[in-house]
Amino acid sequence: MNITEINIDGFGKWQNKTFPINPQLQVFYGENEAGKTTIQKFVSSVLFGFATAKHPAEQYLPKTGAGYGGSLTFTMDDAQQTQYRLRRTSGKNGGDIQLTNLTTNQVMPPELLDQLLGPVDRTLNDATFNFDLSGLQLLTTVTQPELMANVQRVGAVGSTSWIELAEQFDKDADDLYRPRGQKPALNQQLTAYHDLQAQLKAAEASYPDFVKRQHDILSGKQRIAQLGDHIKELTSKRDELARIKQLWPVFEKYRDMSDGLPDVNEKLITAEDYADFLKLQTQREQLMQTSVRQVAQLKEQTAETPHDVQFYIDHQSAFKSQAASFDQIETAIHERQYSRQQVAEQSDERDQIVAKHRFNAPWPTPLNDSEYEQVSRLTQAGQQRATNGSKTREQWLMMGVGLVLLLLGLIMSSGVKWVFVLLGIAGLAGGWFNVLDWFRAQQAHGTAATKESSISELTQQHHMAGFPVDTWLALQPDIQRLNQLTDQIDSLKSRIQQLNADINHFFEGYQFAETQLPLTNLSAADALLKARQYTSEKELAVATVQGQSQQRLQLIRENSDLQSKLSEVTTSLQQVMQRYHIQTPNDFENLYQQQLQLADQTAERRALGNQLTPEWLAKLTSYQDLSAVDQRQAEVTADLQSDIEQRDQVQEDIANQQALFARQSEDDTMPMLRQRLANMETQLVETAQQWLVDRLSAQWIDGALNAASADRLPAIVERAQTYFATLTLAHYTKIEFINEALTVTTSQGTVFDVTELSRGTTEQLYIALRLGFASVMADRTAMPLIIDDAFVDFDRHRKQAMFNLMKELAQQVQVIYFTADAGALTTFDDNQITEL
Repeated sequence: MNITEINIDGFGKWQNKTFPINPQLQVFYGENEAGKTTIQKFVSSVLFGFATAKHPAEQYLPKTGAGYGGSLTFTMDDAQQTQYRLRRTSGKNGGDIQLTNLTTNQVMPPELLDQLLGPVDRTLNDATFNFDLSGLQLLTTVTQPELMANVQRVGAVGSTSWIELAEQFDKDADDLYRPRGQKPALNQQLTAYHDLQAQLKAAEASYPDFVKRQHDILSGKQRIAQLGDHIKELTSKRDELARIKQLWPVFEKYRDMSDGLPDVNEKLITAEDYADFLKLQTQREQLMQTSVRQVAQLKEQTAETPHDVQFYIDHQSAFKSQAASFDQIETAIHERQYSRQQVAEQSDERDQIVAKHRFNAPWPTPLNDSEYEQVSRLTQAGQQRATNGSKTREQWLMMGVGLVLLLLGLIMSSGVKWVFVLLGIAGLAGGWFNVLDWFRAQQAHGTAATKESSISELTQQHHMAGFPVDTWLALQPDIQRLNQLTDQIDSLKSRIQQLNADINHFFEGYQFAETQLPLTNLSAADALLKARQYTSEKELAVATVQGQSQQRLQLIRENSDLQSKLSEVTTSLQQVMQRYHIQTPNDFENLYQQQLQLADQTAERRALGNQLTPEWLAKLTSYQDLSAVDQRQAEVTADLQSDIEQRDQVQEDIANQQALFARQSEDDTMPMLRQRLANMETQLVETAQQWLVDRLSAQWIDGALNAASADRLPAIVERAQTYFATLTLAHYTKIEFINEALTVTTSQGTVFDVTELSRGTTEQLYIALRLGFASVMADRTAMPLIIDDAFVDFDRHRKQAMFNLMKELAQQVQVIYFTADAGALTTFDDNQITEL
């Protein structure tokens, strides 16, 4: 496979970029972050699939909105040199692919790609044909089996599935048995087999112990039964003592109250009498409290009426007469304020009109309709006269020109004189007719002049002196508004004078109360407000005084009724107390509470007696005090705990004996143990046979693949030795595997392990193996060799040797080399270099 073109739609930093590729040796040069590794990853991704979201660093998603993916154009090394274009775009399972045969211009099925790649997958490609500086560090872990596995993948047809099958056989064999394993089936069966052998041997020697253990188990069960009965008895006694201890406070109280209670007085206060007593006592206290409050209220209401309130009462009719006009005067005050505002606003507007036209007193008056029509006609006539005067001057000029032309025509002798004569006659005629029109206009003007006297009259009548007649009509709207404003202002001032008189007359009505209600220095609005407030306050004070008098009379009547009720209640209360020969309410209450306490004690004693049955009373009486109960309880608890511990110990011993007995019962049947041992031997044989089949199958497949590729590994090693000698300038001459570990030998015969080599030499050995593998396997799969700046640790001599070797290999396998070393460019031809 030789790649001839790389086209990137969107991959990492590259978008819509096409790179032509030299089919033998292509060098990409660029400094750091120029995109070299991105192109390398793009080639691998198009061939083997895009990385998934689990490995975002390997996806190289485009940084702009370009589509993800692109295409490779390559030529296969077949008889027809078929050319293909492989296009891969974003999609599931590594991306959507489109494979086109450019030779036949046909779209091929995607499965053809696997046939074109042959046994090479991403893993084999990265391990062999595609490497960079980081991959060179893996050489220390390369073993002969790993190298041989790669040889088998490429060297035998269909080897991949056979290798996978061999690996599965090895896995199955390891699942059955491992030399030092524990979980595999054969390991577990061997362990169980050895255990059975030991059990059989132990069973043959332990029969006497079996008989003795059976006897001990029976004796232990009898002992457990005896302890169980005693534990049950002690448990019952312990519970009884706990109940006695619980009832002891009740018992002590009952015993203390059992000395006897005094007999209940025959004259118990009944609930009905006590309820009547409480009711009457409450009524009596409430009536007494109400009486005290009423007497206090009567004392408070004996105060004299204040002087200012008395003054208002004496002049109440005059104050009410004034109050009747409050709303009217308030309206008048607001109207006066509004009228003053209107006068100010209209005066401002009138002054603006006067200033605008510079009117002088007396101010102009408006024209009536006939006068307006007369002035309009006069204005139009004056305009017409001005126009005619201009035309007359033009016609006189025309007549002059006509006369000159006529004279020129008369004195000329040439043929054109008649032209001048005719033009002169025409000019004279035209001018003459216009002059006649002018004379007629002058006559009309003389008629209009007779009306000049009327204009003078209008000027004096309407005070329009100093204003041209032709401006009169334009001034009429402002003159009319001026006269309208003057009339309105005069009317408002008259109304304000009337309102002032009404308001002053109203406040003169308060002169009698000047001392009590001074209003002289206040504005009308403030004075009215103060008069309103004064009237409201005094009306309320008068109502209060009048109400207090009525309340005092009412309190006197109510107190008299209350005293009557109080006497009745006191009498009824004394009657209730006399039934029990008691004089005071306190004595009655004390007697009733004593009787209640006696009743409660009697009820409590009955309740205690209900809790203590005769049986429990007998048990409680058998103990002197609570300490005796505690002592007996401690003794029973100790005995019970001792029996329980003995029972638990015996049960534990029996359980152990039974476990041993059960094990001996199973083991003591010799034929059974022998049969189990025989069965285990059968399982061992079957598992071992399966393990042997899996292991031999894997070895057979491995041997068959080795036979198919038997000549490959030696050839790879031999080719790698040649390349390694070239790269190291013949310092190292031999490569071999010793105990599956890679070693090299110098030209002097010194053997070195890979880990003992310098970093640069190690990388050269790794590259020699890679190149040897690629060149030997070229007949099976000629994948391009892609190298990403892998020679940075080479000195200049070995680096030059590497470049020469790359040119040599390019004759057999396509080589694509990415480098940031500008000095390397001198080694290659210009058509082999692409600068990024």
